[in-house]
Amino acid sequence: MADMRLGTLLLLQAAYAILAIAFLLVSIWRSHTYGAPLSPAPIPVSITAFIVYSATLLLAKFDRLTWYRIAMAFWVVLMGSSGVIGNAMNFIQTGTEGYSSLGGWIAAIGINSYGLIWNVIAALGRYHEPS
Repeated sequence: MADMRLGTLLLLQAAYAILAIAFLLVSIWRSHTYGAPLSPAPIPVSITAFIVYSATLLLAKFDRLTWYRIAMAFWVVLMGSSGVIGNAMNFIQTGTEGYSSLGGWIAAIGINSYGLIWNVIAALGRYHEPS
């Protein structure tokens, strides 16, 4: 796996947070409009987690790369277990029950898998600062 520029990695991670928060905001809207959210994710807790996640990206911007990598390892475990594995287990146990549709489930898995990839790269330190 080739190293990537830290700035690019941070942009991709920020995009993950934006996608996830957008998904959750649409889920709130859908819940109010149709009576059911996109997924069974606890929306206030999830939005708070993504705000904290976004703040941890600033560690890299302030050259606290060891702390950034530690934070990313934490997020790999938390978001990997709840976002990817949790959604997969929900599907295995109940199918799309709790989701708006198969598309809602795919979006939840897709967004979290996208983020997991970048967080793993960050936690492993597979990035470099521009010369």
